[in-house]
Amino acid sequence: MMLLACLLAGCASTTRMPDPVQAALDRAGLPAASLGFVLQPLDASRPALQQRADEPMSPGSTMKLITATVALERLGINHRGRTELLAVAAPAGGIIEGPLILRGGADADLDWPALWWLLRQLRESGVRDIRGGLVVD
Repeated sequence: MMLLACLLAGCASTTRMPDPVQAALDRAGLPAASLGFVLQPLDASRPALQQRADEPMSPGSTMKLITATVALERLGINHRGRTELLAVAAPAGGIIEGPLILRGGADADLDWPALWWLLRQLRESGVRDIRGGLVVD
């Protein structure tokens, strides 16, 4: 019974809008029901707050502001994204036996010339054949 009470208390805390947020919504004339979001700390296994999380919605471009703010706060202003070419095993005799993995890392500068440069670097390292396909992550 105590466990059930704790679980229900936890659920209740994830559905109540914080007072400052509710006050800002009231000032803007926006009903809380018009928002859908999930707020989950990076070190938590469950959301701290969520509303209409399972309902399909069209995100507004203002979401970019939230994403950019969190990225700046967590990663810092000097963070640079990086795109990498990886393989499960080192090439042997110019052959990659597993898949070649193209792992993106929020690289804002990744364009066709940068991708060709990565492939040229791979070729200059001696790789001539990839037998496991390509995985894009």
